[in-house]
Amino acid sequence: MPDADGRILGFPAENVALLGWLTPEDLTGVAQLANDVWAYVSPSGREYAIVGLEQGTAFVEVTDPLEPQVVSVVRGRPSAWRDMAVHEQVAYSVSEGGGGVQVIDLRRIDRGRVRLRRRLTTDGLATAHNISVDPDSWFAYLSGSNLEGGGLVAVDLAKPLRPRLVPGGWPFVYVHDALPVTYANGPNAGREVVFAFAGPDGVQILDVTDKRAMFQISEVRYPNLAYCHSGWLNRRRGILFVNDELDEPQRLVATTTTHILKVRDLERPVAVRPYTNGSTAVDHNSMVRGNYLFQANYRSGLRVFRIKRPRHPREVAWFDTYPADDRPRFSGAWGVHAALPSGTVLVTDIQRGLFLLHFDG
Repeated sequence: MPDADGRILGFPAENVALLGWLTPEDLTGVAQLANDVWAYVSPSGREYAIVGLEQGTAFVEVTDPLEPQVVSVVRGRPSAWRDMAVHEQVAYSVSEGGGGVQVIDLRRIDRGRVRLRRRLTTDGLATAHNISVDPDSWFAYLSGSNLEGGGLVAVDLAKPLRPRLVPGGWPFVYVHDALPVTYANGPNAGREVVFAFAGPDGVQILDVTDKRAMFQISEVRYPNLAYCHSGWLNRRRGILFVNDELDEPQRLVATTTTHILKVRDLERPVAVRPYTNGSTAVDHNSMVRGNYLFQANYRSGLRVFRIKRPRHPREVAWFDTYPADDRPRFSGAWGVHAALPSGTVLVTDIQRGLFLLHFDG
């Protein structure tokens, strides 16, 4: 489908084609706002989008992105913030509305069945802002929960349908989002590390190999730090791309700014020159696939950057889900997932719902 199809519907684009679009009302039958997005591929190879909404989590088959099909909606406590992650054939959904971690069985999703199996509420767990999974270690990490002062909390996924909290945690600062990775080679081989995005406390790099004795390796406070929100590593794990959610609204920077950190040496991370594409929107969430960085940037929509030279990104494509303007406000594109085998890129827009896109890269 050519780029023009997006423009016909009022969405300016470059090198990105609109394949499918479902509004929040299409997803659930009622008007509500959307938030984050994740993806799942079943053992048969069928592809699904997992969409966070104010009132629950929607599961949409996107194997044919031209004809997306809503499979199920799992209701949750009302919340403007909802985040999801997947391990094996299980989805985990958390929110700031309460209810702990929803454990959702995806084993029969190809038959149209998605089942909420249980809620993890051990030790009074009620709310969490985010959940992140390290598939190599079989652990998940809660950030911004009501436990450990909102710091990092480990969840054992050895039995995916029966996750359990690991005693202890890292309670020293509030963690808004987390990126866990296990190093398979190099000087950090065998080490599990979490890059914790800690609001005004910048990036906290944590060793979580021993879940009962997590410790800080180092921290980074880059120039014009306002609220360190989220980030993603390049594929060689030497560069961390960081999204600060408040540097544009607080006018600390004039244009959309991605902060670039050198993290090959975990003990001595360094902030290098930031990058801007010249927009004035707020950058929000990112994902790296190969040599490309995909960002959901609120009012400027999806932005795609080539990062073969990671310290020198170059914008190569975009799809504006919020064409009215690029003002630094909190509406428009929230989440992005760009790792489906088909190449279909999932983007959620707070007001407009789920977009299925093709990047011609």
